Amino acid sequence: MNQLTNHGPILVPTDFSDISIRGVRYAKALAQAMGVRLDLIHIIDRIVRHAAYFVPTPTEEYFDEQMFVNAEVELKQLVRDHLGTDILIEPSVLVYPKPEVAIVERARTIGAQMIVMGTHGRDGLSHVILGSVTEKVIRLASCPVLVVGPHQVDLAPA
Repeated sequence: MNQLTNHGPILVPTDFSDISIRGVRYAKALAQAMGVRLDLIHIIDRIVRHAAYFVPTPTEEYFDEQMFVNAEVELKQLVRDHLGTDILIEPSVLVYPKPEVAIVERARTIGAQMIVMGTHGRDGLSHVILGSVTEKVIRLASCPVLVVGPHQVDLAPA
């Protein structure tokens, strides 16, 4: 089991929403304080990918390629706008049918000592219908998961 002293990276998934960017900033502050790398990932969900990015597509392969390229551009912009150059960052885009599984597998693969995620904090019917990737990651992960909610103070404001 990973411990917070193992110097493994901190994994932070993002969907580019404001709340996930808040999680990115928390992860940056923690990574700086701990002197570790920040692994930033965006997952393109194969099941809902057609709703994520609108790109005119002659073929499914072209569509996949354009989604991937667009996600990489957004990830680079997020790094520029919110992380800067004063921390070691490993950004990547993954295509996977279940984001929660992709996050947990990535954490295991890189030896992450922690996962930091933003959550919208939905409840009631919207939570039942939409589910919660964060909740599933908490249940599946073998390392600690820090959840940053919409009402928590921002550690590193933009």
